[in-house]
Amino acid sequence: MRARPLKRETYLTTGEAAQWLGLSRSTISRRFDGGELTGPVNPVTGERLISRDSLLRFVRRHDLPVDTARIKTFRIVLGAPPGRLRERIDSIVHDDDRLRLDRAASGADVLVACGTERPDLVVLDAALDDMPPERVIRTLKARAGRRPYRILCGGPAGALPPLRRAGADAAVDTVHGSAAALSNVLYTLLDLPASPPPANRPMTYQRRWSRLPVAFNARVRVTPDDTPGHAQGGTARVSDLSRGGARLTDIRMDAGTLPAKPFRLILEIDEPALPAWKAVCRVVRLGSRGNLDLAVQFDSISDADRAKIAALHVG
Repeated sequence: MRARPLKRETYLTTGEAAQWLGLSRSTISRRFDGGELTGPVNPVTGERLISRDSLLRFVRRHDLPVDTARIKTFRIVLGAPPGRLRERIDSIVHDDDRLRLDRAASGADVLVACGTERPDLVVLDAALDDMPPERVIRTLKARAGRRPYRILCGGPAGALPPLRRAGADAAVDTVHGSAAALSNVLYTLLDLPASPPPANRPMTYQRRWSRLPVAFNARVRVTPDDTPGHAQGGTARVSDLSRGGARLTDIRMDAGTLPAKPFRLILEIDEPALPAWKAVCRVVRLGSRGNLDLAVQFDSISDADRAKIAALHVG
């Protein structure tokens, strides 16, 4: 049996994954080799190909402030004969590597394509010739369950009201309407910004959660990346805290100094407002205002401990 070819859009190279997540290639490789990131390995070159699904799970597990729209590909199923709607959808998808287009020649093919892999958006032409598009819409709506299909229809203005009544989420006049109007509706239904991010821009980390000024005493354990068995203990003061990270001041290490090489940091707090709390962190900024301070991002934290932080913000 011949091996099925890999869909290139489904996988990223180690370098691409590192760039999109703002991590080093070595970190991506370690996470892949440890099984946290998954995908095939080229048996000849040893190149790791990392699945987008595992990257998405990784981002969610560690609550990384990454725009997941840069990682996920949004699948569009297009049911349309040759004509203006097909040309315009082709143009939109061609210019945006976040989008993947599967063309269906008929309404029946649309239903099959939606059954094999659930799309993020279905686009139907009012001129489908094998069955009325209203029937396709009603069939999709009936089989959707708790996750309704998003359906966009295009065609002459007079053909659109029955499609709206059948359950289409939007219907656009593609005879007299502009290409920009169709594009705006498509991106709105996908809940995506219309302009894709620059392909080669490194991911920058931005605050995702509001920070709360606090004054907690904490224990820290620092582990160099290249010698994980050599942990150093110390204390710190947590001066602000969010669900995604914290700022540490007044850091005092038992060994006197922090390692002069990449390291992970385990932060532990046991205060009445935050009892038995722990997070594995990585340093995203190091500064000195007379005393050393660190901005850290939580790389691994339990749902229960994240909920404790959320309760502080509510309180």
